[in-house]
Amino acid sequence: ALEGRDPDEGLTAVVMRDVGLQDSHWNFLASLSSGEPFGSCLMDLATGLSSATDGPLVIAYDDGDSRVSAGPLPPAFAGIRGDGQVDTHPTAPWTVAMRTLQPAWSRLDALPPALVPQAEALGAAACIAVPVIDPGSGFPAMVVQYPPHPAMGPVLMEALSRRPRQAVALALERRHDLRQLEHLAHHDDLSGLANRAHF
Repeated sequence: ALEGRDPDEGLTAVVMRDVGLQDSHWNFLASLSSGEPFGSCLMDLATGLSSATDGPLVIAYDDGDSRVSAGPLPPAFAGIRGDGQVDTHPTAPWTVAMRTLQPAWSRLDALPPALVPQAEALGAAACIAVPVIDPGSGFPAMVVQYPPHPAMGPVLMEALSRRPRQAVALALERRHDLRQLEHLAHHDDLSGLANRAHF
């Protein structure tokens, strides 16, 4: 359609955005600041950022002694083994992202073999993993998405590295700060023992 056009003529570009994605961020921040449970806030964000166009999204994070997930997919899709620990399959994007602390993506053949047919059944063609530093854990949280086309891998990886990553980082920092305040309020600074307020 652009063949034969004078290169000096102006060109108009129309960009369409799904405002539902922006609304998901605002709703997440509102529920987080109002004191909603941490897991349900992340569930709302993951569900809101899942779409037929971009694919389902799941967020993995540490909760006490185990790894849990939030989103419309089972925990295995977020790199969580059946025993609640981190899946370290060597070529999985979440393993690469965890090792390098950089976003990673791959086609489905890099996933653990048992997960590949399940991902294909969802209509997924790639997997993206974006690590988010968790100040309260030795492992980063992970934002994982399954787009329906491999060409979307690099594009969605860049998109997830921005606002979704920042939103999850904000939530993790807030959770860590609240836990520290709670501990300080109920424990003696010097001995670390429970204080009168705790009892």
